[in-house]
Amino acid sequence: MLTLCSDFSGQGGVKIMADRFMRPSVALLLDFDYLGVAYLRSMQSYELGKLGDSEQRTILCEATVQVSNEKAHGKIVKTTTS
Repeated sequence: MLTLCSDFSGQGGVKIMADRFMRPSVALLLDFDYLGVAYLRSMQSYELGKLGDSEQRTILCEATVQVSNEKAHGKIVKTTTS
């Protein structure tokens, strides 16, 4: 993700972030003060089978984005890139 500083950046300003997975014709307006992480299953670590001297482990966690106020965000569609 690429973060660009705009003339409106700073305290209470606008931060512009480019995302290669977004369509060029869509812009999302997100207020990160109203977004958070909600854990559906807390982070747990499990030991897997041993292979020689190495120890293998896996980490399991289920999380999602928690929206505190849906009116704090927006979406602009059918934008042009030129």
